[in-house]
Amino acid sequence: MRVLILDGHSRAALESAQSLGRRGAEIDLACESEVCLAFASRYVANRLRQPPSVPADHVREWLIRKHGERNYDLIVPSTDVALNVMRSLEESHPVRTKAVLPGNRSLDIAVDKLSTYRVAQALGIAVPNAIAIPQHGPVPECERYPVVLKSRHSRVVMAGVNRRLEAVIARDATQRERVLASWLPYTAVQQQEFVFGRGFGIEMLFDRGRALWHFAHERVHEMPLTGGGSSYRRSIAPPPHLLQMAERLLGELSWHGAAMVEFRGDGRGRDYLMEINPRLWGSLALPIDCGVDFPAGLAALATAQRVPAQPRYRIGYFTRDLASDVQWHKVNLRADHHDPLLLTRGRLASTLELLRPLYGRESWDFFDWSDLAVTRKMLKQAVRWELARFTSRMRIARGRRTGSAHHQAVKEVVAAKGCPRRLLFLCYGNICRSPLAALMAERELSGVRVVSAGFQDVEGRSPPGHVCRAANGKGLDLGEHLSRRVRETDVKEADLILCMDLQNLESVRREFPEALTRTTLLGLFAAEPLMEIADPYWLSVDEARHVIESIRLSLLGLSRWLENLSKR
Repeated sequence: MRVLILDGHSRAALESAQSLGRRGAEIDLACESEVCLAFASRYVANRLRQPPSVPADHVREWLIRKHGERNYDLIVPSTDVALNVMRSLEESHPVRTKAVLPGNRSLDIAVDKLSTYRVAQALGIAVPNAIAIPQHGPVPECERYPVVLKSRHSRVVMAGVNRRLEAVIARDATQRERVLASWLPYTAVQQQEFVFGRGFGIEMLFDRGRALWHFAHERVHEMPLTGGGSSYRRSIAPPPHLLQMAERLLGELSWHGAAMVEFRGDGRGRDYLMEINPRLWGSLALPIDCGVDFPAGLAALATAQRVPAQPRYRIGYFTRDLASDVQWHKVNLRADHHDPLLLTRGRLASTLELLRPLYGRESWDFFDWSDLAVTRKMLKQAVRWELARFTSRMRIARGRRTGSAHHQAVKEVVAAKGCPRRLLFLCYGNICRSPLAALMAERELSGVRVVSAGFQDVEGRSPPGHVCRAANGKGLDLGEHLSRRVRETDVKEADLILCMDLQNLESVRREFPEALTRTTLLGLFAAEPLMEIADPYWLSVDEARHVIESIRLSLLGLSRWLENLSKR
């Protein structure tokens, strides 16, 4: 059997490759990035570079060409990005049929949260109270908090980047305004009441509207703590009412292939539908390790083989995504365990859970005795990431201690060469702070050439709407600005480089160490020096106005310093 697995960076992709590889399939695995954990697997026969997801036409053409070359028996779209590519093909297209998917109507309902809720309500399935906020507004008033904000579709193209927008719990009007200001220029938003409780998943395999297999799990550790994907989960006997609701919902959609129906509540009757995950899911390791091998079921459907009867599976077994669960333990350790919105667990109890592998009741995602290269690479990446975070924190702490001294030294070096005439403003994304500083500098500083840039690799992004509105109130127009990545020529030509925070300064040190002697923090020029000027991307309009005022005061101090230099 020849299998193509798309979006190889996902957890579902690697678990599928190991599952089908153990069964003797020849696996082609595709990923946009060369840095892909699944590429380390011994079960992957061919490692393919998948085209960028935007525009989708390139991926679709590449996929059709690859299938023509290899004639795959099964194609696995392991993320919503690949699923959207499949959705763009005719339902009878030979590439689409190899992916074991339902019709477009069913897919469209499953990926659109509002449509999912409408179908569920018609079937008598409990859903949270929700309203739809259309793209670009208007935004209705909200009288009761907290509320959950979700993009109507999980994947949204924002300024040329295909992004997954995770649900956000807005505790107050300020947080709600901040999220909506960032999202509504790109997508409609569903606002729903907050449901207390834990997450449950009912995973199912269907053959053209007929239920074949089921599996059930409870999320033990969720990231973020307000509720999300599981870093640690356990298998459970399917609660009859949840299994019945999931089967009724997918049956109504004449489902074909695999899907997970997600619920939240107490698991004993007070449960609400959250969404349908219309493909293989991130916690796929658990059903496979317990005896329900969904990738194998998909392979049987794709090749018209007999699918075995519902497998008996192990109950009370746990699987852990080690890398993300390390982060969960850190967050849980520091969290406020009295906050009712946080799904915390006892610190001692969660530590003792780490002993479960000794009793044969737990395994790690991706762990396979015959595929240890994956585990080694996963551990190496985790250690490298933690070391990088620690080193970065140490450098930033050192920067706070030495920032003022460095600032004074830079002023002396720059002044020795005469009054600077070429200024470079830097922040991370070049969509908020640095373009704002450049606009104000062009208006306030005479005889100075101004450039702004950032360290984000994706170029051509527009400033968020709420920052544009805040800027307009100050007479600044960001409407035509598109982000750009800082280049070596920008740095070489600049007489003075001005960063917005210590992380930007650290990025200059890492990428352009020779420029440190003429690089400092803009905020240190203010009458009341600021070590960091906050990034307004996730702030409210009012908070963004405060950031703009901080930039203005910093530039006022810079202007006075330049004026004094010119008089020498």
